[in-house]
Amino acid sequence: MEWTFLGEIKTELDHFGYMWECPDYFELDGKGVLVFSPQGLEPTEDKYQNIYQTGFLIGGTLDLQTHTFSHGEFNELDNGFDFYAPQSFEDDKGRRIIVGWMGLPDIDYPTDKNGWAHCLTLPRELKIVNNRLHQVPVSELENLRKEEQHLSSIVDNNVVELGAGVQYELECEFTHIHAQEVGLQLRAGNGEQTILKYDTVNKKIILDRSESGMEVAVDYGTTRQVPYDGESLKLRIFMDTSSIEIFINDGEFVMTSRIFPTNDDNKVNIFAVNGSVETECRKWDY
Repeated sequence: MEWTFLGEIKTELDHFGYMWECPDYFELDGKGVLVFSPQGLEPTEDKYQNIYQTGFLIGGTLDLQTHTFSHGEFNELDNGFDFYAPQSFEDDKGRRIIVGWMGLPDIDYPTDKNGWAHCLTLPRELKIVNNRLHQVPVSELENLRKEEQHLSSIVDNNVVELGAGVQYELECEFTHIHAQEVGLQLRAGNGEQTILKYDTVNKKIILDRSESGMEVAVDYGTTRQVPYDGESLKLRIFMDTSSIEIFINDGEFVMTSRIFPTNDDNKVNIFAVNGSVETECRKWDY
């Protein structure tokens, strides 16, 4: 193929870090989308907490004559710890599929000594909802499901064990939330756990890996959070040996993280603090 250089894309972000890695421009639902990984952003409240970020701009389609791209604000694509340099493609069904690098540059990981350079996320279908990119695990992943475990319960200021496992898919819906905190303890036991919770007082969804096992990038903190104020909460979680991918409210938010438990911690618990919550959960082992 022969290429002709037309020039650089002109966005409305004049000073936004010092380098944009892995740019990916595509068009979806009649809109232009630019996904990229800027380096050099300063943390702002809950935003930009990782060493480097990944996010998107949505606007009109790229003007190839003027090279200009008019767009809205920059939003992070993943609000977890370990998501970077994604690239997308259109499949034979017309879906826009994206896959990210589950790991960040210039960070030490426990598996470095074993010769591993991170891993890849599950493939996710991109959709534009309310002018934001939502990510949904591709439907083909449902073919991996084995025997289903179901739990319907009212959790009232206590902890209820849902089951156990290391590789699984978990769907949980929290309704009638009347507690200060509700959430999940994942890969729990022997003093280790990964916590995902909804703090109804501070209106935030929080992922906490401070007790997840071997430390990773603690200089950049051990929690990630997104603002949330809802009467219910829907979670879809994919757990693997050293990774967790969390899809919140059908992909409105996504939180991806590497975790490295040191013990055989595999319990899945539901909890409520100072109040009650109704839960409906389904779990499939892989």
